[in-house]
Amino acid sequence: AFHIENLKYTANVTKNKLNALIKRWETSNKNLQGNFEVEIRKEMQRLTLDVVGLIGFGFDFNAVEEDDN
Repeated sequence: AFHIENLKYTANVTKNKLNALIKRWETSNKNLQGNFEVEIRKEMQRLTLDVVGLIGFGFDFNAVEEDDN
């Protein structure tokens, strides 16, 4: 379970999903011209769903990338 390759994979998946989340926030911020609020709980739920989905089940829910999830 805690083999170094599994930990590297987990870190890489988390990093990629965090980067996607930040990119979505930056895009939203540009569209709103600086007036942007984030519902952190909802955003962290999206991130968690995607990371657990990929690591545990090999399925990407794309919750970070899609606003309507």
